[in-house]
Amino acid sequence: MSIIFTHIPKTAGSTFLSILYKNIGKENILEFGMSKGKYSYKKYEQYLKSQFPPSKLYTGHVPFGTHIGVQEQSEYITFLREPTQRYISEYKDVTLIGNTYNHILRPSGLNKNMLYDLKGCTIEELIDFKYSESFSNLQTKYICNIDNPLRSINNKDFDTARDNLHNYFSFIGITEYFDLSLMILKEIFQWDNLSYTYTNESNKSPINLNDDTLLRINEINYYDKKLYDFALEKFEEQISQIGKEYLENSVQEFKEKQIPNKEVRAYDRNLGLISKIKHNIFKRIYPRD
Repeated sequence: MSIIFTHIPKTAGSTFLSILYKNIGKENILEFGMSKGKYSYKKYEQYLKSQFPPSKLYTGHVPFGTHIGVQEQSEYITFLREPTQRYISEYKDVTLIGNTYNHILRPSGLNKNMLYDLKGCTIEELIDFKYSESFSNLQTKYICNIDNPLRSINNKDFDTARDNLHNYFSFIGITEYFDLSLMILKEIFQWDNLSYTYTNESNKSPINLNDDTLLRINEINYYDKKLYDFALEKFEEQISQIGKEYLENSVQEFKEKQIPNKEVRAYDRNLGLISKIKHNIFKRIYPRD
């Protein structure tokens, strides 16, 4: 059984990938992207139409559907993040370095020159940007297999994304509860080497947003919010199946082992009782990338 990690941008995927390297072996991972040492997205499209080389894990900033080109049986895993925080994190990358990600450039036909004028923009300017659809509801687009992020999505797309999460994903991590997610992952795959340091962090400076801007961000990420709420329900089901008290103890033990590494700052350092997940989660936790 192979694993497909759907790496949605700004959901702690790079940090999680570093954990996958240690437990699966980088040599056993087929990774697609634009960085050195990765297979190109053009190669991904070619493999998808024919067949991927055998591997233990497949990943990249590519939407749901990789299993079509995988010859062996496979299961999906992913992380989802509170949509407003994910959007703000992506904005920070855009405004600081003009980084627009290959997940926007590759399928939509846009080029870097069309997007570099976003560097230094305000978040309101990003919302009003003529290609702003590329940045909103991105999690839903990934899970329902929309290859062109410029296309608006609808209720039918959301239903497809929800059904895909339910039917194909054996693990759905929650970025705001990163360490807890890892303890659930450990129970599913029996992996032991879960320690990590942060990779690919966005600027950690807080952004002061007025109520109108927050409302607009919520509105343009409406489907992502619905999908995130569904993922939280699945997350709580996993907690109940494994055992709340057992997982609380596992998280605490894991944190204690992490303490000697001063570079580690747990995503869910404010996590107390797991039973609080349903209540005020967005007000209490602000994850890093």
